[in-house]
Amino acid sequence: MPLLRYCVGLDISKESLQVCLSVIDTDGRVVVKGSTKVANKPPAFAQLEH
Repeated sequence: MPLLRYCVGLDISKESLQVCLSVIDTDGRVVVKGSTKVANKPPAFAQLEH
C-alpha cells in the first residue's frame, strides 16, 4: 500500500528527547514505525541517526 505522508514527533525536555516516526497510508491508517527516547546531551544525539 502506498504511503502518503511521514510524520516525526518530538517531545523535548531538559532531561530527554522522545522521538516517534509514523506513516499514513492511502486508506488514512496511521502506523507508528518506531519510537525512542535518548538523553538530552550531545553524545546521545548520535543514536538518532540510526
